[in-house]
Parts: sequence; structure tokens; C-alpha cells
Amino acid sequence: MSRLKRLNHWVINNRSRIWILIIIAVLMVGCIFVSKLPRYVDMYKYILNAEVSLDNDDLKGALLSFEKAYELVPTELLEQEIERLNQLIKSKSNFLRGEQAEESQNYESAYYYYNEVDSIDEERYYRAQEKLPQIAEKVVESIYEQVEKYYEEHLYLLVIGRLESALNYNIRVDETLEKIDQYKDLLYKYYIDKAQSEALTYFDDPLFYQLFITSIDNALKYAITDEQKEYVLQLKDELIKTNIERYLILVQESHKIGDEIVAKKYIEQILSLDATNKDVFRLLEEISLD
Repeated sequence: MSRLKRLNHWVINNRSRIWILIIIAVLMVGCIFVSKLPRYVDMYKYILNAEVSLDNDDLKGALLSFEKAYELVPTELLEQEIERLNQLIKSKSNFLRGEQAEESQNYESAYYYYNEVDSIDEERYYRAQEKLPQIAEKVVESIYEQVEKYYEEHLYLLVIGRLESALNYNIRVDETLEKIDQYKDLLYKYYIDKAQSEALTYFDDPLFYQLFITSIDNALKYAITDEQKEYVLQLKDELIKTNIERYLILVQESHKIGDEIVAKKYIEQILSLDATNKDVFRLLEEISLD
């Protein structure tokens, strides 16, 4: 007897038992469905409540309803909706903060918050995008005014950095770049003059004799062209050389009158400016021979 015939024979002989098993399975599925039915009904109610909250822009209320629905019947769709609502809540908060900052004329903060509004928050996103160019214009104009005050108050180190921050707003870019070059040129010339003055004024001051090097470094920072940079480096070498020559004379004069403490001070200043200076080592040999 083939397997198929044996199977048919078994089904015919056990027909009643098979029907009983089918009925039991159907009843079990039905019981499971009936037991879960109240949860699905409550879930649906929470979803409806969430939709009403969304219509009223009550995002936190909608989030609470979706979270309760998820607790009853956790599904991927509900999880995605909860995630989306959290993004919307954050986006709405950014928009409201932007409005508050704008009303307070704190335009940099307003720009920041409007720029953080999420594109999934469509209505507020488009409103924020419309506001951004207007806010940016006010921010950049405010930066220009601040820079003028910084320059007048000799807060030179703040000038360029503040102007460079204006470039982040992508408005009046050419004008900002032109101002950066103008102020760099002014600061370059200022620090060149300052370095020359300090090298002469403080060369005999044990505390500030190296001050001119800081000004030289600042001049180099604001140099725009290669010619300017080369000039700064040459000037640095010249100023160091000139002051070392002065110190060498003072070392000799101090040694002649027997003031070795003062002579030692000038030698230390020479070596701090040029640790490999041959003249000072030659002079040290001559002094030691004496």
C-alpha cells in the first residue's frame, strides 16, 4: 500500500478526531482574540486621542497618548510615531525659543534656534526658513558695529575672529571678506610699529625685553601677502640682532667695571633671544681669560 493510500485510510478512520482538533484550534484562536480585543479597543481610543491632540498642536498630549497605546500593543508603527513626535516637540521648542530671542532682539540666538527647526515640522520649518535671511542680516550688521567698537577700544585680538563669525550666516560675504582684509592690514601695520617701538623701549628691561617678539608674532598672524610675511620675519631677525649687539656692548661695559651680576643678566638675555649666538660665547671666553 502506498503512503498516499495509507494517509487516506487514516483520515477516513480518524475523521471525527480531526474535526475535534480543528474545533479546538479555532476555539483557542478565538479565545486569544477575545482576550486581546479590549486592549486593541483601548489602543485605538488612545490613537484617536493622539490625533485630536495633533490637530490642536498639543504635541506632548499626542505623545502621551501614543505611549499609552504602545504600552497596550507595542508595534513598530507606534514606535516610529513616538520617535517622530519627540523630534517634533524638540523642533517646536526651538522655534518658540527663536521667537522669544527675536522679540528680545537677541538675533544670534534667534538665528541659532530657527536654524535648528526640523524639516519634518513642515509649517514651522518653512516659517523659520523665511525668517533666517532677515535675522542673518541683522546679526551681520550687529557684528560690523561690534567690530568698530572693538577696534576703537583697542581690543584688536577680537576684531578678526568676530568678523570671521559673520561668514557663518552666508550673507554679505564679499563685504565681510573685504572688511577682514582691511582690518588685517590695519592690525599688521599696528603690530609692526608696536614691535619696533617695544624693541627700543624695553631692550634694557629684564621683564619686558622680549615683548616685541609677541608683537612680531601678531603682525605675522595678520600678514596677508607673502611679501608681508617675509618682511615680518626679516624685521624679527633685525630687531633681535640689534638688541643682541646692544647687550654685547653692555656685557663688556659691565665686565670692565667689575659688575658681573649685570653682565650675567645681559648674557642671559642674549641667550634667550639666540641660544647659539657665537659672539656671546666668544665674549665669555675673553672674560674668563681676564
